Amino acid sequence: MTNTKRILTTGAFAVLAFCFLGRDALAQTIPSSVCSLPVVSTVTLEYPVGSTRTTTILKSDPEALPTVYTSKIKPDDTFDSIFVALDLSGKYEDKPLTATLNGDIQSKGRVVKVVKRAGEFAGGHHTMTAYQIYTFDAGSAGAVEAFNKEPIVLEADIGSREPKGNVYKMVGPSPILLYDRKDPTRVVAKLYHVENQVQ
Repeated sequence: MTNTKRILTTGAFAVLAFCFLGRDALAQTIPSSVCSLPVVSTVTLEYPVGSTRTTTILKSDPEALPTVYTSKIKPDDTFDSIFVALDLSGKYEDKPLTATLNGDIQSKGRVVKVVKRAGEFAGGHHTMTAYQIYTFDAGSAGAVEAFNKEPIVLEADIGSREPKGNVYKMVGPSPILLYDRKDPTRVVAKLYHVENQVQ
């Protein structure tokens, strides 16, 4: 895998630490990187507010993978990351549902406790904060775009050097309130659970 110019995906910015770890095994520093990998996201939503919670599956587009930019390794063996693309789609109550990054608020991540052994970097505790726009009944005249004001925080402890199969789970307060983009004072949906699995 190329470390410097590789498109990596977003569901788990765990990728950020793994796309290049093995290749730079003997290097003292790891360069910045762009990486992409497919992601499957399991989400539990309440839409409209007051309705029954529903769990559904959203997937990334093979032609537009989630993408993360990561900083070079820091002296304290940590990484910073920024999500630059995250487009997921699926169904909610048999109607199209999409989830994309909110371009108005930057989604960032960080990897700490990265293990350095025998000249290689691996593992670490991964945290990302995501700001997204969920579009219910996407593509229709009645589509509703809902965004989160409080961050969706996803975390994972990674023990391996392979990104495939890593799962990032939502932590912290639940539910996350989702507000109508046309009327930012109105709560139109609630997000109870997110699990992003790197494929």
